[in-house]
Amino acid sequence: MNQQYLKIYLVGLVGMLVVTMVTLPTLEAQQLPARSPFIPNNFIWNPAMTAVEDFWELGVTHQQEWVGFEDAPQTTTIYGQYPFRKQNFSLGGFLALDEIKPVRNNTLAITYAYKLSFGPRRRRRSGPRREAQLSLGLMLAMQQIFIDGADYLVRDVGDPLQPVGELNEFVPNVGLGVFFASKPTGPKDKSFFYAGAGTNQILPQDVAFRETLPSGNLERAFHGNATVGYRSAGNALTIEPSLWLNLAGKNISNSQFNLHLEKERAFWAGLSYSLNQTLAIQAGYVLPGGFTDDDTIRLGLLGSFNMGSFGASRGLGYGFYLAYRTGA
Repeated sequence: MNQQYLKIYLVGLVGMLVVTMVTLPTLEAQQLPARSPFIPNNFIWNPAMTAVEDFWELGVTHQQEWVGFEDAPQTTTIYGQYPFRKQNFSLGGFLALDEIKPVRNNTLAITYAYKLSFGPRRRRRSGPRREAQLSLGLMLAMQQIFIDGADYLVRDVGDPLQPVGELNEFVPNVGLGVFFASKPTGPKDKSFFYAGAGTNQILPQDVAFRETLPSGNLERAFHGNATVGYRSAGNALTIEPSLWLNLAGKNISNSQFNLHLEKERAFWAGLSYSLNQTLAIQAGYVLPGGFTDDDTIRLGLLGSFNMGSFGASRGLGYGFYLAYRTGA
């Protein structure tokens, strides 16, 4: 690993951890769709991470939290992403179905990432090639927010603030992102440092179902995220530690440390720990697709458990990942 990038990575990782620890006393609760620890979903949160590698993929992920808890949060995402290597850009799209009764938040979005390479393209006599990659991302989304007033549980029957009937609203939104990699991310045998920041909801406008009572209106804050990590590509395994921060308004709503290990065309394993004390373990298997020489079918399972004082009441969580992947 290049010593310069090792220092940058360590400084960035320590810095983000310090910011997280300092901010913890001022955290505020925020209902957000759960970000899946499965790596291919990252572009949903940062459009600049759309198809950062030289393969295209179609897939679906599902995550169920708090098993045993009535009306527990669950999120299903169907997605696709494709890199246009000669044109230096990538396209993606997804349909996310998120439900925390009585609220359903469905999002249909397309993403675009333009890749810029900079630095010397030729190998220097005294050292390795120093080309780096910067991706700029844009997301256009349409959100459907649906509330069924019949699912509300209220203490006072007839409360004028209680939503009545079915409330349905379509809200457009825009996302932006930036992603830097110390080397082009396409070749599978390269190690590189990376960092990125993005948002999938840059318009924090409130959702007004009705102008008069009963309102049922929803207040929304700006949502953002940041990540830093390093992928170490070896002959046997690829090892990738990373840190991901989710922001809500002016505060860090959650932070997650991830460790991903993968043997090409064989299997992978992952470990994630969030500072809300949730531990998640994932394992996956890679099968040959059979249509081309390098296509694969990827199957993954995930289990999670909250290790805090509310762990017993929240219960377990689980998720799965199914995708078809092949070279672009």
